[in-house]
Amino acid sequence: GNRDKALEYDKAIKALNNELSVCKAAIEARDSKVEALTESVAELKTKLAAQAEELSAVESLRNDLTQTKTQSSTAVQVIEKMKKEESEFQNELKEAKEIVDELSKKVYCRQGCRNEIHYRG
Repeated sequence: GNRDKALEYDKAIKALNNELSVCKAAIEARDSKVEALTESVAELKTKLAAQAEELSAVESLRNDLTQTKTQSSTAVQVIEKMKKEESEFQNELKEAKEIVDELSKKVYCRQGCRNEIHYRG
């Protein structure tokens, strides 16, 4: 009768308490996983921010390198142009020197010839 019902009731309460303990343990395990995942996400965000900074620095260096290559290429072109102009100038100088030498010979010859004429006279 009543005693059987009381035993059944106690068994049901015990079973429900066991189930409740299992559910609490499952909730704690889930909460622990959620906490660990939240920490992992925070770490990943930090790493991502650091990598974004590194990428930005690399992009900046790449831009600097490209600019330096362009400036270097321009400098090489300027140097080549200057070498060409120097070569042309040297050729002009050589030609001018040859002209001066020719004129000097002519002047020397004329003076020499005059001196000879005066000497004979």
